[in-house]
Amino acid sequence: MLTIPTDFAPQIPYTGEEHLRTAPRWREPASETIWTYCYVWWIDADAKISKESLGRDMQAYYAGLVNRNIISRKIDTSLIVPTSASFEETWIQPISGGCRPVFKAKILART
Repeated sequence: MLTIPTDFAPQIPYTGEEHLRTAPRWREPASETIWTYCYVWWIDADAKISKESLGRDMQAYYAGLVNRNIISRKIDTSLIVPTSASFEETWIQPISGGCRPVFKAKILART
């Protein structure tokens, strides 16, 4: 579990937790599942979030994550590939009443 905001994306304007699950062999360069993982951001209930703000924050998250790894591992910056994100908004009924937004996202690195 990571806390939100993370150390590599401190500009994310809300707090919460990130829970992560990885695919088998996700760190192996020859694997077809390299860097494949699923995660959940559990964000505090008082946060104001929209598709647009979530898109901006995901960009900050991935830019920070990539930059941290590029620098620490001395990886050639020409290997950075663009990412794309799509979001779907659904709704749940929390126990306390009312509706709050829930977003599903797919984020892909394009080579």
